[in-house]
Amino acid sequence: MKDDDVPEVLRKMSEADAVIFGAPVYSGTIPSLLKILFERSQASNPEERRKTPQITGVIILGSYGHLNVLAALAPCLMYYPLSKPVGYVMAIGWEKAIENERTRRDVITLAENIFKELVVQMGEQSS
Repeated sequence: MKDDDVPEVLRKMSEADAVIFGAPVYSGTIPSLLKILFERSQASNPEERRKTPQITGVIILGSYGHLNVLAALAPCLMYYPLSKPVGYVMAIGWEKAIENERTRRDVITLAENIFKELVVQMGEQSS
């Protein structure tokens, strides 16, 4: 395996309480580098994997193929070690997407849902 940043990225991801995956849509499917990241995360050493579920969210942004990307990400999230998906946001367009009120509201709602799940998870861990 060639030297790259993936081991460090996976280490930081495993230490995080939550991860939001951003998936730009270039050709109507999941970006290859994101898919590679998921595939390499599945090959990680079991001793290095998280012991508690990790809250995950997804933001999909692009011009077309959003449902294709969501369909491709679903199995990746299911097999991502101890993932607990809480939602997703899809927006059409590149430049104007963040200016769209609905997109902003959806991103804020996703962040709030992730926060709520973190609070619940921390409460469960302290019990």
